[in-house]
Amino acid sequence: MRCRALIASFLPFAACLALWAFAVATASAADYPTRFVTIIVPFPPGGTIDAQARAIAAEMSESFKQPVVVENRPGAGATIGAAYVAKSAPDGYTLLLTLQSLAISPSVYAKLPFDPVKDLEPVSLVESTFWVFCASPSFSARTFKDFIAAAKARPRALNYASTGIGTDNHITMEQLQKAAGIQVTHIPFNGAGPAMNAMVGGQVDVMLVPGAVALPYIKAGKLTPMAVLGATRSPALPDVPTLAEEGLPGFEQGSWTAMFAPAGTPKPVVAMLNGELRKILDRRVREKTFYIEGLEVPRSSSPDQLGTLLRDDVVRWRKLAEEAGVTRQ
Repeated sequence: MRCRALIASFLPFAACLALWAFAVATASAADYPTRFVTIIVPFPPGGTIDAQARAIAAEMSESFKQPVVVENRPGAGATIGAAYVAKSAPDGYTLLLTLQSLAISPSVYAKLPFDPVKDLEPVSLVESTFWVFCASPSFSARTFKDFIAAAKARPRALNYASTGIGTDNHITMEQLQKAAGIQVTHIPFNGAGPAMNAMVGGQVDVMLVPGAVALPYIKAGKLTPMAVLGATRSPALPDVPTLAEEGLPGFEQGSWTAMFAPAGTPKPVVAMLNGELRKILDRRVREKTFYIEGLEVPRSSSPDQLGTLLRDDVVRWRKLAEEAGVTRQ
């Protein structure tokens, strides 16, 4: 009886506490933001995602009437910047703009200092993009079939670049090698910028490149497109075959970009950020800015949809990493 009485006396207090927490969260959303917001990019400056972040930051700054700045924290397959955000205060003032490598990290790093699913709050998808299998301009082969023939003739003599160990283009290239029966040496770089510099400079032979990154180099004659990793050919590259056409079906994949906040960020703040991103992305679709038909698509989502995608991709990439023989570091 005494225990029941104590519980009964506590219930009004608990209800008040819940109402107080809701009021604080609502008030924080109504006032948000009252100071500058930082978008963490876990890659070096100069890449496509860095440019994306700076464009988003400029539009958010104008809408929020507060500075929105971009800070690059690259390293360890994009986990350094992601861990920084995961451990930041859950107040909406530190955000993460990253690639789907976030979903791959648990399959690659044995001692990951954060859990992507538990420690980050999904805000919204930003875009999805197809990859283009590209060769350096100094590489002798001009078609995908020629590349396969050269790789089979000289095992491990050819090399490929990736944006880091355990990233999506690394694991996919390892899968591609197994499917094609070839052996090519992996050269990891710390992000897309350094990898692209090496490609254009002829220091590496081939690379899976996001379509939006590849197209300007292709048009300038600085990269040779050999295949598109899409279900169909891209209107932007109508003469470039798909990998399926080249005899390697099952590689219709690309990458996604998304924004996250620290876990525990008030739901009203997340909803406000989501709404702002949706406005930016809707405008990009209308104006076709940061948009290349058949290669890159602005793609917003609800926080719940992004959360489901992240959870599903963690499972999917764990299987792909195992199949590709990529071991945890």
